[in-house]
Formats: sequence, structure tokens, C-alpha cells
Amino acid sequence: MNDFNDLINKHGKEVAGDQLVIKAKATKKSSQIRAYGMIPTRLWMGHLVPAFSTLSAFARLLYLYLLSAPTANMAGLYYLNWNAVPSEVGLELEQTITAREELVNAGLISYDTSSKEVWIRDYIQLQVSDEPLNQNDKRMIGLQRTIQQARSVSLRQRCLEELELIQGMSIS
Repeated sequence: MNDFNDLINKHGKEVAGDQLVIKAKATKKSSQIRAYGMIPTRLWMGHLVPAFSTLSAFARLLYLYLLSAPTANMAGLYYLNWNAVPSEVGLELEQTITAREELVNAGLISYDTSSKEVWIRDYIQLQVSDEPLNQNDKRMIGLQRTIQQARSVSLRQRCLEELELIQGMSIS
């Protein structure tokens, strides 16, 4: 499966408006597994994430997986078992690690090796809202709670800084 389209077609997908929805194939029910993840179709045009168009096919696939991973949360800051990723996306472990490094070097994700957490830059805007949220909005409350649960102090801080930029105010 070297062709990018074959790799993408391995997963169920639907198009709704300007969102590509990749349905997670969860094998067990858990509050840690979500039912779907949205990928804005504008991503392909380079407007949302300009670096996306310069990525290798494997890095693109990994990025799409990270956006829609069953264990991802609303902040895009979550633990990821990297040993499981290759079988879920159809890559070898070495290809997955190379793609991860490419995403890190492109500034699209950060990875904390000690906590094994990944943070996807701009995830909140891509998945939750690209407009400021009211402090009493349930999504804002959920975001703050989710970010505070992260084990990586550096990734938690970066995610909070991004949330502050979206909000145009201090969240602390």
C-alpha cells in the first residue's frame, strides 16, 4: 500500500460540508475512544496548514491519522501508543517514526518522549472552533480541563498558549 489514496481509503470516511470525517474503528467501548474526527477539506488547499502540501505522503497520512485518532481529545494533546500506530495506518514502524519527525520538523506537532504525548498545533481551531469561545461555553470548560490533565508540562503550556491566542486573553 504505497499509494497515498489507498492508504487513506483504508479507513471509512464521509464528506460533510467542508469537513472530511474519518470514522474511528474502535474495537471496545471506552470513554477514551471517540466516534469520529473531522478533517477540514480546506486542508488540501493549503490555507489552514500551509506546510501540509510540502509533506511526504507518509507524513500526510500520519497527520490525518493524528487529527482523527480514536484516542485524540478536543485539545489535540494526548497520549499516543506509537507502537500501535503502524498497524492502524498501514505503515512500518520506521516509516511512522520518520513521518513523525517530519511533522515535528515542519512545526505541525510536538512530541514529548518522556510522557509519550503528542500535541497537534492548531488542533483546537481545526476541531473545536476557529472563533473565540465564551468562558462559560462547555467546550471552553472541557478544553481547560483536558489540557490540565496532560502529563507533559511543556506541551500543556504550549497548548494553553495556543488557546490564549485563539481567545485573545489570558486563560490561566
